Parts: sequence; C-alpha cells; structure tokens
Amino acid sequence: MTFDVVVIGAGIHGAAIARDAALRGLSALLVDARDVAAGASARTSSVIDAGLRDLRRGRFVAAREALQERERLLRTAPHIVRPLPMLAPCYDDVTEAPARLWIATTLSSRLARRSTLPRPRRLDAGAAIAAFPGLQPRGLRSGLLFFEARVQDARLTLANVLDAVAAGAVFCNHAEVAGCDADGVTLRAAGAEVVIKARELVNAAGSSVDIVRRSLGGEGPDLVRARRVRRVVMPARVGELALCAFLPGDLAHAVVPHAGGALCSAEEGAAQQSELSSRDRVDQICASFARLLDPPPRRQDICRVVSCSRALPRGVDELRARHDSPLIVSEDVSCGRLHTVVGCRFTSHRAFAERAVASIFGLSHASPTRTRPLPGGDGPREVSDDLWWRHGSRLGALRASVAAAPELGERLCEHRPFLTAELIDAVQRQGAVTFADAMLRRLVDVRGPCTEPACLRRAIVVFQRAGGEVGDEDREIAAIVEESRGESSGWQRE
Repeated sequence: MTFDVVVIGAGIHGAAIARDAALRGLSALLVDARDVAAGASARTSSVIDAGLRDLRRGRFVAAREALQERERLLRTAPHIVRPLPMLAPCYDDVTEAPARLWIATTLSSRLARRSTLPRPRRLDAGAAIAAFPGLQPRGLRSGLLFFEARVQDARLTLANVLDAVAAGAVFCNHAEVAGCDADGVTLRAAGAEVVIKARELVNAAGSSVDIVRRSLGGEGPDLVRARRVRRVVMPARVGELALCAFLPGDLAHAVVPHAGGALCSAEEGAAQQSELSSRDRVDQICASFARLLDPPPRRQDICRVVSCSRALPRGVDELRARHDSPLIVSEDVSCGRLHTVVGCRFTSHRAFAERAVASIFGLSHASPTRTRPLPGGDGPREVSDDLWWRHGSRLGALRASVAAAPELGERLCEHRPFLTAELIDAVQRQGAVTFADAMLRRLVDVRGPCTEPACLRRAIVVFQRAGGEVGDEDREIAAIVEESRGESSGWQRE
C-alpha cells in the first residue's frame, strides 16, 4: 500500500495534520501504537489559551494566531469548545499587578476584533468573592473578569480523526511502528506485520517522538525531554466561572469547572520541576492553592489525579520551547523523508497543521480546515440538551437509534451520564477497538470512567453486543481501573 503521507501519533497534532492532508486531496494514513488521544492531548488544562501569555511576553503574532484559532473553534466545533468566563484575582505580593493584567486582557480583546466573547471588566474585592465563592479574601485587592474558551480535549482530537477519515484518510489504532527499510515502513498490529510505502513520514508521537525516530533509523541527539504534568480533579462547583491566577515567574494556577468536577492546574517553577513522588506533588498542588482558596483543597477532597508526560524541545531549542514555538525537524531515513513535530501547543493545532502540510508538500492554497465544521459542529445548537454538548449535530443519529430501540436510551450506570447508545456508537462509528478505547477515550468524563466492577461488567455486555471483542473480562476491567486511576495509590489518603 502506498500513501502520500503516513502520520505517526493520533494526538491532537497528528490528527490535525492527517485531517489537513486528507482535505487537500492527499492520501493519508494515521497510525498510533495505542489510540486516539491516549497521551497528553486528553490531559490538558481544558482551556483554549488565546494568547494572554504571549501578550505578556510581547509575542503579538503568536497571540493574534491563538485568538484567531479560538474563534475558529468556537464556530466550527461549538459543542466541544464553549465560552468560558474566568476570574483573575489580584492579591498583594502574590499575583501579577492588576494594571498589567488589565492591559493584557484589553489588548487581547482588541486583537480579537470580531470576537463574539464579551470584553474584560474589573471587579472590586467584594464582587470577586461573590462571583467565585471560596476565594481567599486575605490580601485580595480586586478581580478581573475575562473570557477564554473551554475545550473537551479528547473529543476535539477524536473529531479531527473522524473528519480525516470522512475525507478519505485511513486510521489504524493499536498499530506500532516496527522499523523501516527501502521497501517502506513496517507496521505491527494484532500480531501481523504490513509494509507501507509513503512519500513523506510525519512523526507526531509527542513524548515518544525520539523512540519513533530510532525505530525508523533516525540519528542525532534526542529532540525532546519529557516533563511530568499532574492536575487534580476536585468536587464539582456551581456555575461555569473558572479561576485563573497569574503568579510571579510567568506561572498560572487555574480551577476549571466541568459537569462532574473541577479540574485544578498548578504550574511549576523551574526550581520545582524535580521529580517528586505523586503523593508529594499532590500535597504541593493543594498547598499552592492555599493562597487562592479558602478553605484550601485537601488530599481527601481529590476525586482523581490526571497525569501525563509533556514533550518539550531539548538542547539548543529549549529557548524556543519556553516561547511555545513549534518545530519541524526533517531528516532522511531509509524509507524516505521523516518530519518530526516538536513543541506545538494545543490551541494552534489547526494552524500548525496547515503550515506543516503546505511546507512538506509545497502547497500554496489555503486549507479547507479554516472554515469546515468538525463532525457535529454544524446544524442547530441545542444547548439545553447535555447530549448535544457531547455529540453536536451527530445527536440526530443517536436519537434515531434510541427511537428504534428504546432500551438504548438507558444509562450505562448511575455514576456517569452516558447512555447505552453512546457506547454502541463508540464501537460502531468512532473507531473504538478495545473496551478501554471506548470507556477511557470515547465516553470521556472529567472524573474518569466509573470503575465499579458491576458497572463495568454491564458495559462489557453492551460493548460485545455492539461488535467489540473482549477476551479476559477481569483483565479488561483491571486495565481500565489501573489507567483511569493512574497514580492513585500514591496520593490517596491512608
């Protein structure tokens, strides 16, 4: 088999590159050793950062692109990306100066031009506390209310994959790169090997890009270094207002509300980036929020720890990494030309993919992705229906299946909002091969999947009914519990 491009890695950047290539008429194969969004692309802060950090650094071009991409996502994927009001509290000697924040947010609003999001406004200390109950009142001077966008990161990645497939791309998960020679790239899946020829190879494997390079015969020093990132999920908050505190050292702490819980991110300074145990890091996160929340979060309040390895450029490119500048490193390997993607940011994935495909193939015309809705992003907006926020206009197909078989409208279990029809859809239309694919990366909840054994066994019955294959049920259940809980044994209370 021969393709114009083989993209290795089905995270957000690999998925976006495969989508862009397919929509420009190129034959594309997207492969991943695991599954869609199995790494950092499903473990972000869930905020589409529209350039505030860039503006505070004086990087106006990057900020303008981020703002443009935020607007595109709000238009083309309104069920996955939605407006997010954020409160930035200003404390004495703890957070960035109010004047500097006001300048950055005001400039961001002006650069956004025709943005549909409201402009920023100032709040006094009393109004800030009233807006965000639980805010630490000690030392609070004022607050700043501004808007970003909240993203369902795993679903956005999956939407890119589904649109790539709809445009003619081939997607193969659980396919590992085994090597390459003059005949092509060797892929190993389900115990079998197949050789694929490609005009170009794109390595978008995130923190594993150097492993992929070595398997393909790439030489030279490693391109990335992995940094462990941990976030915690606290009990759900009332309302949609998020908290974002800008701290000294260009750091930010955030509390982002979701239907099932609040996702808390606490960035580390350079002096804190040593490898701590999971328990110590979680304690550190809780302690860091004591400056912002009253009462501060406690370990026993944590519902889940979300952990991933983030890839940052290594060596001479580390300076560019601090500015989030994406890189494409090209090298010759025995089966062709390999282009490795390094240092990209989630917000600008579409724009980066457009530039990458244009550069690799010498194209000059604009990409259709600039205006094309992602799957589910067209049609009427049924914002009062929770299912619409998960499926968008694809909701009609789910409703039709439930109308034909009313039992499909029943909840899979009482602990999560998903319907039986959604699990069947994950298997039959969304590329879930294993039970874990469906439960961890299709039926996505901020709390992770329900890990009650009885609930998982009922879900296995539905999964098999939809055509999925399960070998050892106990092993499948143990795998889901282990992956969903991640490092829980290191942080849960004794």
